[in-house]
Amino acid sequence: MSHIEGTGATWNRGGPVVSGEPNDVLDPLLGKVRVLSEKCGTCVFRPGNLMDLAPGRVREIIEHNRRTGAGLTCHQTLPYSQYDAPPAWCRGFVDAYPDTTAVRFALMLIGLTEVDPPAPFVEGTGPAGEGAS
Repeated sequence: MSHIEGTGATWNRGGPVVSGEPNDVLDPLLGKVRVLSEKCGTCVFRPGNLMDLAPGRVREIIEHNRRTGAGLTCHQTLPYSQYDAPPAWCRGFVDAYPDTTAVRFALMLIGLTEVDPPAPFVEGTGPAGEGAS
């Protein structure tokens, strides 16, 4: 095993990247980046402000991640979310910005693996499929 400089991850020669970080979007068995198979129920790339974010916050997040070349982890898959789901990139971000450095590298070098969103969007309902209030 060897360290991947600056990432805290290790690489098993001939095997997947193993991180141990709770917010690691790399699937330890497949060695690919997890991405949601569709936008989650409260995706910031859906029309409206489903997460009730401050004006300009989504643009700020997008600009920061594009400037730094980072992917965007879906908020429903973060370690502190209410859902028990492995971290995965936001489908809306990957679809809207496939030219972002991290997305391009993942596609070229290791690939993506799709996982279902923890709380998919259901038309006419709240973010987790509950009746809209």
